[in-house]
Amino acid sequence: AWIEIASLRSQSPATPSHYNDRKTRVIARSPAGGGATKQSRSDWLNRPRPVARLRTPQYLTCALRRADTRYMAQIAPPPPGLTRVNESEGTFSERFPILFEEEGRLRKAEKVNRVLTDYFGGDARSKTAVDVGCSTGIMTRHYTGAFGWVIGLDTDGVGVRNGAVLALEAGLPPSRLQFCGGDGCIMPLADNSVDAVICNQVYEHVDDQPGLMREIHRVLRPGGACYFGIGTRHVLIEGHYKLPFLSWMPHWAADLYMKLMGKKVRYDVVLLSYRNLKKLVREFAVIDYTIDIIKRPESYADDGRGPIRRWVEKWPVWLLRALLPIIPIHVWVLIKPGERTAPAGSRRQRYQGGTP
Repeated sequence: AWIEIASLRSQSPATPSHYNDRKTRVIARSPAGGGATKQSRSDWLNRPRPVARLRTPQYLTCALRRADTRYMAQIAPPPPGLTRVNESEGTFSERFPILFEEEGRLRKAEKVNRVLTDYFGGDARSKTAVDVGCSTGIMTRHYTGAFGWVIGLDTDGVGVRNGAVLALEAGLPPSRLQFCGGDGCIMPLADNSVDAVICNQVYEHVDDQPGLMREIHRVLRPGGACYFGIGTRHVLIEGHYKLPFLSWMPHWAADLYMKLMGKKVRYDVVLLSYRNLKKLVREFAVIDYTIDIIKRPESYADDGRGPIRRWVEKWPVWLLRALLPIIPIHVWVLIKPGERTAPAGSRRQRYQGGTP
């Protein structure tokens, strides 16, 4: 009921002010149906648009209400890119049914809650969080156990609708849990408006990764935190398509590899190396929870451990630090610099002046 489909008129709305200075170039199809032509993001956003209909759920107006504050934004679908080439086969949640398996989703969500609760000093119930790439909404609903108000955001219409149904079934009003169709690179949120952003295994599904980080930085309040759960490129078995060394290859070779292995889709994931991930988050201060989670998994509800993981737990910390560039999964808390007192008993006390 709180997700309204916009009646977009032929005249285009004004481009948000924080995009006026962008020089990002995107590829779009020419109106005549010819080949791809280059145009700026602002030109693309200001193009003439047809009236949206129910069969095009990408065009949504998200009314984010809390107390007397109302954030309104008109969301247009991003231009086609590498991470969206397989959408003719279904949305992301339709192509990966594991996203509907509640037990596994809840385990992952509890890990996120534990990390952010630790950062915020044990009580985040007065905080506002936005879950970027919320998918089916199962994890987003669980975040309401730690945060006062949670907003789920995704371009996956099937996932967003599923999340809205979950919220209704749980009896959670929009002031506690809300779902919105939209792009994480153009969030329908005001500057400095949220305390926490959850970006868990999402960056690799975004074409404009620097734009995603700029948006996260923009919407966070000073001293706010982003849970950044990430995979690196140099992993032995690629996590989405379960093929060895798939993420190491250039995309043309990865597409050929997938075709030879009987996959009917292209490789649509953009994973970065550890070094390039560090460059991606350079605007933030970083607290790395990775080793702490490996050594104290019970403190973070990380119980999905195999024999190799239990063996790695016994390794000394100095060795794990040396091996960080080749560890496949990392958990970082990204902090937007600002004045805020560090709560007693949290790892945030170790953060001083931007140094983990």
